[in-house]
Amino acid sequence: MHMKRTNNPIFIRFPFFSGMKKGRIATVLCLGFVFCVLSSLLFFFLNKNQSEVYKAAYNRLKPGYLASESVFSDSSYYLIDEEKSRQEYLNMMNSVPPVFVNDVGNCLKTVERASLISKGLSGSSTDFLNAAVVSGVNKELAIVAYDTLSPDSKILGPLLIQLSQMVNDTGLFSADDLKTNASGFSTVNVMMSLNLQSEDVVTVMKSRCLTESGVGGFVQFQLADYESISTSQKEIMSKLVSQIVYPNLEYSELMTSKLKSRVDPEKSKVSYTLVPQQIIIENNTIITEQSSRILYLLSLQDTSVSKVKLFGSFLTMLILTSMAVLSFDIFSKGSLHEFEFFLVFLIGGILTIIAGFFLYKLYEIFSIPIYEVLIPSFALPLLLSLVSGKKSLGTICTMLLSSAFCLVPGSDYGTFLFCVLCSVSSLFLITFLDRRRDLAIQWLLTAGLSILYLLLWFLLEKSTMSGFFFSALIQICNIVISFVLVALFLPFLEEIFNIPTRFKLRELANERSPMLKRLSQEAPGTYSHSMSVAEIAENAARAIGADAGLVKVGAMYHDIGKMDHAEYFTENISLLGNSNAAQNHENINRNLSVAIIKSHVKLGVEKGRQIRLPQEVLDIIGNHHGNDVVTYFYNEAMKLHQDNPEQYAEPKIEEYAYLGQPPQTPEQAIVMLSDCSEAACRSIAKPTPNKIEKMISMILIKKIVNKQLNSCQMTITDLNTVVKSLSDSLTGRYHSRISYPEEVKK
Repeated sequence: MHMKRTNNPIFIRFPFFSGMKKGRIATVLCLGFVFCVLSSLLFFFLNKNQSEVYKAAYNRLKPGYLASESVFSDSSYYLIDEEKSRQEYLNMMNSVPPVFVNDVGNCLKTVERASLISKGLSGSSTDFLNAAVVSGVNKELAIVAYDTLSPDSKILGPLLIQLSQMVNDTGLFSADDLKTNASGFSTVNVMMSLNLQSEDVVTVMKSRCLTESGVGGFVQFQLADYESISTSQKEIMSKLVSQIVYPNLEYSELMTSKLKSRVDPEKSKVSYTLVPQQIIIENNTIITEQSSRILYLLSLQDTSVSKVKLFGSFLTMLILTSMAVLSFDIFSKGSLHEFEFFLVFLIGGILTIIAGFFLYKLYEIFSIPIYEVLIPSFALPLLLSLVSGKKSLGTICTMLLSSAFCLVPGSDYGTFLFCVLCSVSSLFLITFLDRRRDLAIQWLLTAGLSILYLLLWFLLEKSTMSGFFFSALIQICNIVISFVLVALFLPFLEEIFNIPTRFKLRELANERSPMLKRLSQEAPGTYSHSMSVAEIAENAARAIGADAGLVKVGAMYHDIGKMDHAEYFTENISLLGNSNAAQNHENINRNLSVAIIKSHVKLGVEKGRQIRLPQEVLDIIGNHHGNDVVTYFYNEAMKLHQDNPEQYAEPKIEEYAYLGQPPQTPEQAIVMLSDCSEAACRSIAKPTPNKIEKMISMILIKKIVNKQLNSCQMTITDLNTVVKSLSDSLTGRYHSRISYPEEVKK
């Protein structure tokens, strides 16, 4: 029997919208809304005063002193020190050497003077003397120069012009100008062109600059290779050039300003980049000026959450919570305790967020290396998975809580990944749990995996092992506290909501429980039958992946209603000392017999309620016969009617039908089929595997014809698997044995 797929809208398909009462829906929505608001507000308060924390640290910790505490960055920051950036920019501007520009006019004057003297050398002494005086050469030098140079005027005249031009090309500074405008600089910039965009800006060492006092030496150096010129001629030439040249490199304030304007402000920017949990000041170290400055800049940051950001965080949590609630509804679909699971999920989530707020305060007070090891992301997902028996619900809870804690200052995608890895690993270890003490084993495995994830976190995110062992200790304490809370709250939730967890089912399956002990004493045949049904039904449930623990408990208690009238049920006759159950029924009215047989279902449910059996077990008790007919008495009544229709009216089938409803879950259907199969196989004279399988197949067909399996959510494949499992179990229980020899019998 396949469950029929429906094309109804989403609000009809989901039990959250269709199966729950309106009051429950309103409760879930209100709790979800409170969770969103609380997450956003806690995010707001945690982020609001962070700048105050840095300001207080800045006032306490002064440069040059030994730090009494460690200070960490709570988040990622890119800090720009505007004051120091401006100062650095001014320093870079002031460090630009002055610009000296080539004065073309002075170059021409120098060349004119040199040309005039060169021409005078070829003429009379009077002409040369006049030319020298006009060119600025003193008279005494002019007289000596004419006598020394005129004999070789054709060579020395042009050479004089050439030397003057070389001085122009090299660049001649005024000593006073250089001293005034290049004071404090070791270099100067020389521009032979007025185009600032060209490559004519040359930086020259100040000590290499040519001034008036160095012209003579410069000329002597240039004439050193001229062997045809006498020493006296070289000396006169150097003196003449020294007196006729003009300084052609003059300081230009305009060009200096233009060159300074080319300084890139970005290169002068003083900035600091911080990552979450980066150490700003380390305990027991000398506080540097830079560290103090970073604290000062952090104290100026506006870390308060804007209204837009607060609304954004609320909207984000609203979307995530809505997705979690819808996913939760899908994966808890069909559970009788869906609303209780929602309460645990949302109320637990609210309490976890509040706990996370106070743990963050501890993180700030005690300077714990990373906040992630304090996040309480273990307890609620683990508790929810154990209560519901579904790891998927715990995983949904993990995703939502991990997302919520990403709003905490300093958190990022790594926080989400770390929480998910640790929590989901813990959830998937639930597979190893059968007893409460197995929680200890799960704790050890969870702690080991969490420490491994923490190690990877430090290697990848921190790139250092500083603080790892302290963080690992905190993580272990977190896990210990989480498991203790789970161990404390799990029995409480089992009791208050009467949820059949695997632990409670294991306790109920104890054959020494008062109800089963009473059943074994008052209805021993029924007790033996129930234990047999429990065994074969548990195997069948495991075969199709149903809840084997629930099936076993339901089968053990399914016939407890027979205790009040045990003598009217065939399996108890011989054990109670009566010879025939039929005689007991013949002594009373047929309708009363039918009522007694049918009443064991109702009485069983009532007795189950008295001992607070979970509703899932009560449903198995109430539906293990469905609304099928009490075949024996209905056939007897039909036979009487057929033999004597005038005296006996045709029996109404509803009067002989059980008052339950057809099985609604695979677990209820398995107990029904196991109950009928175990009882029927007892009646087989010489049981063989073929007879047993044929009997069980006939029972299955009968139940299908009577529409007892239409709502059990099982496929034909599942039913065939159940039949095969029941056949194998009952064959092993009721297999044929060899006949003993006659002598042995005697």
